[in-house]
Amino acid sequence: MSKSGRLLAILNLIRTHRSITSKRLAQKCGVSERTIFRDLSALCEVGAPVYFDNGYKLLPGFFLPPINLSVDEYLTFKVALLGSPLKSLKSQSANIHSLIAKIDAAVNSHVPEQLKRRRHTQQISVRNTTDNRVADLTIRLLQKAVDNHNVVTFRYASVSSGTAQREVNPYFIVFRGRAWYLLAYCRKHREMRTFRIDRISRVSFTDRQFEADPSVSPDSYFASSWEVYTGTPVSVKILFRGKAAAVISTGKRHPDEIVKRRPDKTLEYTVSVAGIEEISRWVVGFGGEATVLEPPELAARVRKMVTGTLANYPVRRSK
Repeated sequence: MSKSGRLLAILNLIRTHRSITSKRLAQKCGVSERTIFRDLSALCEVGAPVYFDNGYKLLPGFFLPPINLSVDEYLTFKVALLGSPLKSLKSQSANIHSLIAKIDAAVNSHVPEQLKRRRHTQQISVRNTTDNRVADLTIRLLQKAVDNHNVVTFRYASVSSGTAQREVNPYFIVFRGRAWYLLAYCRKHREMRTFRIDRISRVSFTDRQFEADPSVSPDSYFASSWEVYTGTPVSVKILFRGKAAAVISTGKRHPDEIVKRRPDKTLEYTVSVAGIEEISRWVVGFGGEATVLEPPELAARVRKMVTGTLANYPVRRSK
């Protein structure tokens, strides 16, 4: 937490407690009591009416008019921030806690009082498979390039084609599925490409800038994607039965999906999706309760995956 964020946090802690000790402030802010004493001195120097009376207190009427948030609005705000994939990045985590401290310092006094009587029962948990130690610095460098429209070069470790040097126009940094990605125009292949952030290394800025295409957005680019992969949309039709049908009937996996219930209680699932690689893995997860009806290449891909899996588990005859 930055010093400015900590000072706001201290003010909010004093405001929301009848009295609070320096030891408690130090514990809440994760610093030493000596640092708290310096912070309290700094607050007094800028005119914050902090005083000590069996604990630290504030003179009434010090804060500006509060933000008029209801308890539900406040909890929605806090759950969204604490559940964001940004929290896993060291640089962004500090910003999140600083922002929460600022909002805490500005909300109506009735909010903290009502929170004492309510359990915090909502939580967002987003699984992140990105190596955040690597991604944190890379994202900061790439975000600077995105903001300034700088052409950049980097080494990229592609799963399919190996490691190679890339030169790109960086457009957006997005979180899709379970990882962070860079959406950029690849100058070698002359098309938009998706690069997984933790496979990027040795980022270098060039002295050139690019003019971004205003028609490109994450929503338009990933419109037909199952999760991350892009390409020519393919019309897919899958038949689900048993427990798989029950799973498919409760929820939505793709914005363009169409689900039809048949008289025999099976479900016909139709969707147009970019490529078959990602959706084939999804189908395999349902085992024998899913059958690909269209297209033939998806059926062949699923068959190949299942056959390869079975080959790893040969049936051993008992002696």
